[in-house]
Amino acid sequence: PKEVKNIPILDLNQADSTALVALPQIGEVMASRIHRYRSRLGGFVCMEQLYEIKGMDTTRFEAIKPYILLETNEITKININQDEFKALLRHPYFAYEQVKAIVNHRERKGLIKDWDQLKSIVGDVNPLLKEYVCY
Repeated sequence: PKEVKNIPILDLNQADSTALVALPQIGEVMASRIHRYRSRLGGFVCMEQLYEIKGMDTTRFEAIKPYILLETNEITKININQDEFKALLRHPYFAYEQVKAIVNHRERKGLIKDWDQLKSIVGDVNPLLKEYVCY
């Protein structure tokens, strides 16, 4: 008889690389990519962000989807008015020129007040970024 593998249900924002390997179609390399990307993001706010990771496709995503859940109450936010250039640049939703525009704005015109002002400074930005910033 075929052995049935017991696959755990994992919180995508808490599981380490070792735990992620237990998911179907997730090897050590992909587990490491997921863990590293989660760290850069500050946590996942939606499961579809997994598609932003190199090597994640629909087949792999659909295979792991039944075994992952997402607790978003501990997302690490970036402080748009206080974090240093390198810290802002580390976030995958910011490009170099956008971070430069933010820092220049802070130095020349003062603090950024809200999402609309941030968008006017940086231009086109991933809408999910709104979940990661505080002012």
